[in-house]
Amino acid sequence: MNWTRMAIKYNVTLNGKLAGNGGQILKQFAKDNNIDIHRFNPHLMISGRTIFKELGGQKASLQGKLAIPNKRTAKNSNRSFSTNWNQNLRHWPKIAPKEIRKNTIDSSGSKDTEQVSYTPTRTEDLEELRKGIIFDGIPYTFQLRFFSGDGPARQFEAGQQRGGNFSCLCGVHSKEHMNLECCFKRTPSDLEDRRAVFLKGESLVKIKQGNINPFQNLTKDELIEELECRGFDTFRLKTKARLQEEMSDLLHGISRPPALLLHYPEKSLTESNISCYEVLPKKPLHDIFKCSPKHNTRIATSC
Repeated sequence: MNWTRMAIKYNVTLNGKLAGNGGQILKQFAKDNNIDIHRFNPHLMISGRTIFKELGGQKASLQGKLAIPNKRTAKNSNRSFSTNWNQNLRHWPKIAPKEIRKNTIDSSGSKDTEQVSYTPTRTEDLEELRKGIIFDGIPYTFQLRFFSGDGPARQFEAGQQRGGNFSCLCGVHSKEHMNLECCFKRTPSDLEDRRAVFLKGESLVKIKQGNINPFQNLTKDELIEELECRGFDTFRLKTKARLQEEMSDLLHGISRPPALLLHYPEKSLTESNISCYEVLPKKPLHDIFKCSPKHNTRIATSC
């Protein structure tokens, strides 16, 4: 039973116009004449009562004598919940334990400055592993191979900038990522190449002073000095913008030494016992599930 359609069918009017609440008027008229309106909609019945009564619905009074079923508002629900909670009237089953134990291995934040604070401890542990152990008279040496996780973790471990045009560890500009020729010609920098960048110019001095981003906010004179220390002729580069562009092309995203070499960038990878440390340009999990070979095969077949 659709009361609104019935009101339109029988032309229920108010002041000569079709009543906007004609369905309500017609429904109330049927109630006033002792007509059982529930038998018109048997699919809304649950055990002889309406769905709204079964679910504890309330009736919100409107103007006059008309009333319609109304859902419980969020305000009323919150008020009822607060009242029951304060009176310890909790009839719902427990879905969470009273005590929650949190086991955190590393509670450091995601910012670079917070991550750097753990680097000295990591390097000390790596140097201790070089000594090895003797078990049952047999000497054992540790040969560790590391992999890093998602993008921000790889960028931090390799000393790559976060975001920007050179966020990928491959060193290719973001606009050239679809250019396969450019990607194949660019040789990704390993950790030794990244460390060598900071052995020239004033960047090493800034790192020793606690500046973990020595190439940020360089003045024009500092840009000239950094470029000339690396064998670039800056005579034709008259503006700071051109100097900065040349510096960005030189660094291709390198902003600091690798994380495990940040405090001692003058040490080689072998001296720091991280010669087998790897920071891959992509997620190792993709290689485990052979996602990359599938993509390469698909590209080759579509060419």
